[in-house]
Amino acid sequence: MKEIGTVVEITGTQARIEVTPNKACRTCPACTVCRPQGTVRHIEADNRVDAHVGDEVCIETSTKQSLVAILLVFGVPVVLALVGLVVGASLGNLLSMILGVTGFIAGLVVAKIFNNIFTRKQLLPRVTEIRRHAKDLTL
Repeated sequence: MKEIGTVVEITGTQARIEVTPNKACRTCPACTVCRPQGTVRHIEADNRVDAHVGDEVCIETSTKQSLVAILLVFGVPVVLALVGLVVGASLGNLLSMILGVTGFIAGLVVAKIFNNIFTRKQLLPRVTEIRRHAKDLTL
């Protein structure tokens, strides 16, 4: 997926990009999920093209990156919750519920740790091109 946005902050090799919705986004049923706070959203991206604050850039996220992120965020907690429910099922309803919730919370913690330590850099979208430099936008 490709999107266009404006760099608003640079931190090391990462850029914070402000993305406004295009025509396709406005008609998408998932728009309220992507932009729950309004029309603009901010995306952290790997800045491989040395973009600067104010530059209009194209960012890209691969399908593989999206699937890995979805599995990490949703899959790990759900699997651990199900394991807790199954293990606790033989011990009683209350214990099954407690172990299920504990498994879900543990899954969220594991997903967060895994994301921060191992895959943060690999799951970030990438700035693939600078469409217009900030100095060109002011002319």
